Amino acid sequence: MANAYRDLFEAELDAHSIMWCQGNRWRSPGGYRRRSSAELLSPDEAEWNEGPCRSARSKAGRHSSSGGAWAMEDQPFGPTIHMGREVNTRYGLQIALHEVAHVVLGHTDRTASGRRKNRQRVFEREAAAEAWSFERMEELAVPVPEKSRLRAAAYISYRKRRGDRVIAAQMRARQGH
Repeated sequence: MANAYRDLFEAELDAHSIMWCQGNRWRSPGGYRRRSSAELLSPDEAEWNEGPCRSARSKAGRHSSSGGAWAMEDQPFGPTIHMGREVNTRYGLQIALHEVAHVVLGHTDRTASGRRKNRQRVFEREAAAEAWSFERMEELAVPVPEKSRLRAAAYISYRKRRGDRVIAAQMRARQGH
């Protein structure tokens, strides 16, 4: 079943034209137009390209295999999920689908000045991505692991507390305290 989880993830990447960067190589989705020509790849012709990650968040062009996943709009490539881990468990699939959700829900969209178009607070975006990934797993008939549900609840709670602390500090600074 391990390869089936990766296949499900790659099908989602292809369905939404999302690239996957593993840190030292990139997967161009099937249906993606090659940059070097006008040739359009068929959906079953996803390509792996060797090369280091250029994202400022990567560690020396690499991604940790233990975690560190994020989605962003990479230029000139378009939506990209940066994730070093393999997707070979239900837990890994849920994390991967969470990142797909950020792209699908528009959380990676930015204005010309670089500001997020989606002005939700971070914990709201994270909660929406978790909910989308859980719903998608159910649609795919893959049971959501309890570990994923517990991690999601703890993560959203952490992001809300952190955001509340930042807002409180900003308010104190404005009041001159």
